[in-house]
Amino acid sequence: MGNQTLNRIFSKAQVRENALQMYQNGLPKGFGIGLDEVDRIIRWETGRLSVITGVPNFGKSEFLDFMLVRLNRLYGWKTLFFSPENYPIGYHLQKLVSKTSGKPFDRNRLNIDEFNRSLDHIADNFFFLNYEAVETLDDILECAEQLIQEEKIKVLVIDPYNRLEHQRASNQTETEYISKLLDRLSNFAKRFDILIHLVAHPRKMSKNDGVFEVPNYYDINGSANFANKADYCLTVHRDKAAAITEIHVEKVKFKNLGCQGVAYLKYDIDTGNYYEEEHRELPFIDIPFPCRDEEDGQVQMEKGKNVLDVSVSCYSTVMNTEGRVINLYNFLKNRNESIDLETIRRQPDFKERKKMLPAITVSGVFGAGRKAENLLNHSGLICIDIDKKDQQRDMDAIFNELKQIENIAYLGRSCSGEGLFAIVPIKDPRQHLGHFLALEKSLAGRGIVIDTTCKEINRLRIYSHDPDAHYNLTAEQYTGLYTKPAREHHYYNTVIAIEDDKRLNDAIGDIQRNRLNLAEKYEDWRDLAIIFNNEFGEDGRKLFHAVSSQSSKYDEGECDEVYDRIGSYAYQEKSLGSFYYMYDEARKKLIG
Repeated sequence: MGNQTLNRIFSKAQVRENALQMYQNGLPKGFGIGLDEVDRIIRWETGRLSVITGVPNFGKSEFLDFMLVRLNRLYGWKTLFFSPENYPIGYHLQKLVSKTSGKPFDRNRLNIDEFNRSLDHIADNFFFLNYEAVETLDDILECAEQLIQEEKIKVLVIDPYNRLEHQRASNQTETEYISKLLDRLSNFAKRFDILIHLVAHPRKMSKNDGVFEVPNYYDINGSANFANKADYCLTVHRDKAAAITEIHVEKVKFKNLGCQGVAYLKYDIDTGNYYEEEHRELPFIDIPFPCRDEEDGQVQMEKGKNVLDVSVSCYSTVMNTEGRVINLYNFLKNRNESIDLETIRRQPDFKERKKMLPAITVSGVFGAGRKAENLLNHSGLICIDIDKKDQQRDMDAIFNELKQIENIAYLGRSCSGEGLFAIVPIKDPRQHLGHFLALEKSLAGRGIVIDTTCKEINRLRIYSHDPDAHYNLTAEQYTGLYTKPAREHHYYNTVIAIEDDKRLNDAIGDIQRNRLNLAEKYEDWRDLAIIFNNEFGEDGRKLFHAVSSQSSKYDEGECDEVYDRIGSYAYQEKSLGSFYYMYDEARKKLIG
């Protein structure tokens, strides 16, 4: 094979690395907007081209702006607009101010501080091309490339396609021209890893009994290439009789990012926001909660001295599993003016209403899905709950006692206003569970009962601002560790090939005698379950317990739960050879 050809294909190493990364991490799920009704059928990914259509004045641009505000709040995605139909820019800005503030653009309902805060946020995160100076696609992409470098924009909007000044060659058909233009947009999105939304009007709008029918991507004026070349195609439609906005997802190129379907949303005419019919979601946190590395007036102490000055994940509601990174200290310190906790607490459906409040994962930053195994970075902190119903003592007395403990960095009232929650820095984040169990035992000795579900590393903490909270920003790391005693498990030979019998028995015996931990990582532990299930079926369960029980994290119930779950899938890629490899690696560490 010649050098010229070699330079044009992926190497074997590149092919393997890309496939292995997908295999180990799973296919990306994309980024949702925090509304389950929409996220179940479409999730966004950069490097993609989206085409949006719909009957004029049925809310295409309105819904697109709403999505972009959500993506910005959740993930920090910045947007560049070419949107001449929103001219003059003041009309566009007033809609964005209402969407970001969650309040009508009205001086009697939106005070000047709220207006300025929203406008400042918009100025930092949304950029608008001058529609009188920028007309062609060349102009747009030139400006976009510069803002990608300077402002790190992640989204480009062209709204609508027919307002571009087109430069079609005289010998080029409209279909050929559109095909080339879409290729150019798609390649630009991939090259710069951004998401491009192209809004295009349908060429025809059919009616049935006087009511507009839902157009689809093949109805777009000019060419079927709008449907063929886009990664996403969706139609925004309005059922005026039912006062419902319908989001018709016609195409999602990759099934891991969604599927065809329809989402039904209500529209809030005062704010321009959308919500699921069962409930209105509270607005996003409008206070700027910066990441650790950003300069901010709230964190004045010398870096490293404030143990609460760490990054955590924040979710718009407890139902949302796609978070954005914020600063924990600012989250605790700042009061969200848009959330009236006192009023919410008095409502008979408080338990349901609190689910719509923002929430954080105190113990760190998590990837998509908010699962424990998706932890990206541990904050070095544990959060514990002290529920009023579990205590035999007065809560004020417990508060005064806890704030004397040097390991407690924060102590405040919970969302209900009745319980307490505390944040404790720990010495070794790898021993999260061991530290929690030791804290649980230590506080029990003081007659204080803590919620055992807080041991989960991905435990959510619902928003609750306590102006009388106790802060100890130089709190000492908690060093206590509690290790559950390992339970004795013995392997008895069942159905094993004769040539492997002695080798396997010797390995299991060595693992138990020397307390060899083969699976510190969750992925390795899961692989052991797969191996033993593939090789021995139900008879492999005792082997899984025998090996797992050498870890300080061992829990008999969790072991059985994982083994039960693994048994429902057909994993063929893992064999006993993988177990022997893991065993040999553990032996090497023992020997040193």
